[in-house]
Amino acid sequence: MKVSDILRVKGNTLYTVQPDEPLIKATQIMAEKDIGSLVVMEHGDYWTATRATCP
Repeated sequence: MKVSDILRVKGNTLYTVQPDEPLIKATQIMAEKDIGSLVVMEHGDYWTATRATCP
């Protein structure tokens, strides 16, 4: 399976939240959009797990 195959089924919309958004807001977006994840972005840059946990 290729990424293009997944995008064809899932679509190419990227849903994001900012790092200072409350967790409840993120979970509401995920429920409304029926998605399993969000990309955390700030000023056009995405956050990695390391960046989110280490200042």
